[in-house]
Amino acid sequence: MVSMNLAPYVRGDSSRTYGGAEVQGAFLAGALRRAGHDVRIIVSDLGDEPFPFDAIEAFDSSAGIRGLRFVHPRITGIWRALARADADVYYQRNAGMVTAVVAAFCRMHGRTFVYGAGSDVDFSLRRNAAGGPRDRVLFSLGVRASHGVVVQNRAQERAARRAVPGWRVCRIPNGVERETSPREPGGRYVTWIGAMRRIKRPDRVLDLARRLPDVPFVVVGGKMAGEPDVADAIARRAHGLGNVRLTGRIPHARVREVLREAAVLVNTSEVEGFPNAYLEAWACGVPVVTLNDVDGIVADAGVGVVCASLDEQAAAVRDLVQDAAKRREMGRRARRLVDERFAPEPIARRYTAFFESLREGAVNR
Repeated sequence: MVSMNLAPYVRGDSSRTYGGAEVQGAFLAGALRRAGHDVRIIVSDLGDEPFPFDAIEAFDSSAGIRGLRFVHPRITGIWRALARADADVYYQRNAGMVTAVVAAFCRMHGRTFVYGAGSDVDFSLRRNAAGGPRDRVLFSLGVRASHGVVVQNRAQERAARRAVPGWRVCRIPNGVERETSPREPGGRYVTWIGAMRRIKRPDRVLDLARRLPDVPFVVVGGKMAGEPDVADAIARRAHGLGNVRLTGRIPHARVREVLREAAVLVNTSEVEGFPNAYLEAWACGVPVVTLNDVDGIVADAGVGVVCASLDEQAAAVRDLVQDAAKRREMGRRARRLVDERFAPEPIARRYTAFFESLREGAVNR
């Protein structure tokens, strides 16, 4: 597994930027390892602290000469780390130039490369989140050189098949660890958890808070590289709202602490892949009130409410805040859903089957 930013995530370093790709990287590494596979992870900035996975450091992000370190030590370091890993299957997730490096290595050495889609825009050269024009082009070339692609939802599956007809595409949702001490959520507030990016529309949660002045809101998320102004704008707008508390970025381990005391998780994004926040909430028995369902799961499984507008969302939030019995029933269904579809065992089985199918017939495609 190739995940450059996994080390700060695993160590709970809230001063560093990481996101859903790192959450899922750690989850999948643990799930596959418990299923009996030999899993190694290539990261940057490993350092000397104990690390819970068999890890290989590709590079130190502070090393090198500005303007040249893109090539050395970054690309050269990733290439050497890929060789040291000596794996049968290389799995990489998150849009970036690293995708091209992994793809080139695998093609040159006859190894299987699987790309894991993180966003609905990953298969668009113009809209993917790899960075500047150079990185977007490298990323797109890398994805197109993969042997197989794992997507999170039906929209990504359609986009992948349009982008490269004949690709081996497998739809596998994100996964989540079960809650170790399941109990009824506290129901003290409504929470929003996510990256402070424009596409996540954190401004809408403040609009909800204005519509529900008697309902407390806890907003979790910090500044993101490339869009620091989003978090600054939210902080300014929230200043006059007495029912909103901003936590900033918190270590992932504390997310469940927030959810254990929450009544409802709200989602306000324009687009989603498969939100980790949904899964964390469902593991804790917390329903989701959202403007953005994923493959119809929220509505079909009865684990939340899907709304068409902010007014509908405000009404649904108020209803669930006031109706503890309805929340508890949705919470029970949510925990059952996690056990059946999103826990480590079912997710590891699906990845294993896809990797094995590629090894059997797709390496020389």
